[in-house]
Amino acid sequence: MPACRVTPTCALEVVAAVDILVAENIQFAVRGGGHTSWAGAANIGSNGVTIDLSAMNEVVVANNNATVAVGGGARWIDVYNVLVQQDLMVCGGRVAPVGVGGLTTGGGKCFFSSTTGFAADGVAQFEVCSTVCVRLASLTLMLCTPARHKYRTHP
Repeated sequence: MPACRVTPTCALEVVAAVDILVAENIQFAVRGGGHTSWAGAANIGSNGVTIDLSAMNEVVVANNNATVAVGGGARWIDVYNVLVQQDLMVCGGRVAPVGVGGLTTGGGKCFFSSTTGFAADGVAQFEVCSTVCVRLASLTLMLCTPARHKYRTHP
């Protein structure tokens, strides 16, 4: 169990938490959906802080039905429950309680991988909390897209 758990509700609160933890040299882990909750995965030991993104679990389908905005704490069941109501589907987790963020940033093998690629291949944009200068603990939010950044995992 961590010494402390922080549950931000938006990306700016994540930036603020990381900024403070880095400035104070405190170990931390970020927990998305929380499928892998043991220390060293999406959790931290008793001397650190877990940033739990579970309150950031929004799933919003774009007006044109072409993209879906998914919060960092969403699980695949959250995504599927929204998409099925609109007769839409996505290449995502094969087990409903798995977190979207962890599976996707790890590549994301799904039932449709042989025809659609991995879950990460369907990402239009990531919002990333990035340390610009670790010494100053200066953080920023970056919007990463395939056109501007190479993060794709499947040709």
